[in-house]
Amino acid sequence: MGATPAADGPMSTPRLQDQIEAYGRYLAYERRLSPNSVRKYQYSLNRLHRFLKGTYFSGSDPSLSDVQTLHIRRFIAYLSKECQCERTTLVSFIKDLRAFFAYALAEGLIVKNPLQSIEPPRLPERPPKSLCPRELEKLFAAVNLNHRSGQRDMILIQTLYYTGLRASELARLQVFDISPQYDRLFIRQGKGQKDRCLPIHPQLQVYLKDYLENRSDPSPYLFSSNRGNPLTNFRIAHIIKKYVRQAGLSESISTHSLRHSFATHLIQSGVKMNYVCDLLGHESMDTTSIYVHRTVDDLTKLIAKI
Repeated sequence: MGATPAADGPMSTPRLQDQIEAYGRYLAYERRLSPNSVRKYQYSLNRLHRFLKGTYFSGSDPSLSDVQTLHIRRFIAYLSKECQCERTTLVSFIKDLRAFFAYALAEGLIVKNPLQSIEPPRLPERPPKSLCPRELEKLFAAVNLNHRSGQRDMILIQTLYYTGLRASELARLQVFDISPQYDRLFIRQGKGQKDRCLPIHPQLQVYLKDYLENRSDPSPYLFSSNRGNPLTNFRIAHIIKKYVRQAGLSESISTHSLRHSFATHLIQSGVKMNYVCDLLGHESMDTTSIYVHRTVDDLTKLIAKI
């Protein structure tokens, strides 16, 4: 399955960095995961690799068999306490690491999965957070438009809200996915490998036109890193959290909250469920139904009609 073969004996397992690269090829060519999904896995694994090198192995590259359960526990504690990662992020890291070491175990590269006894933190049972118009105004106002990075971040936030895109779909957007008139957005191979075309909100059209006409970044990606690579889901989440904190909003607001707000506000405006389903790229309206809320104000208005 694309693994780097190991010779007999526990000390001959491949170097961790080499196997991370081999695992990426396996995910891309055998599992046929999207490039963004492969990057997500490799991002998690490379974070672990850097932590282990700097903390336990004096800058040298550990082998797969060197990685112990204690190392993983310390890494998770580091993410939680020093990096202040949220529980959802920790769960994502653990999921990625567990899949990698399960793959290594199946390939005979290790004799035990170091994550076997590690349980991810429990996530609270709560519906996704939806922002009210005032909260959206605060979020937009927190962005400093005097800086080029702030201009990019404003468009990133508004694109998430006015299109309802998933973070992974946003990360894959390229400049040519925007129509010449700035009124259409093409999502190529969204979740389920399905393409779809979305209308662009008039306010977002203005921002996009100005941004693209004055953009000097040669990267084909609409939102790119300093190296010209597409932003990772983690980086997008970090950007959103930065402005959520600056705006003084609830820490529960996340990237997905903007998608949730898009759907909720459409439904509250009277848009039919099947249209919202198409805009979100859902296969079934059962999935879309989670966005149908009945707020206290909604119920008050209904009762007043009696």
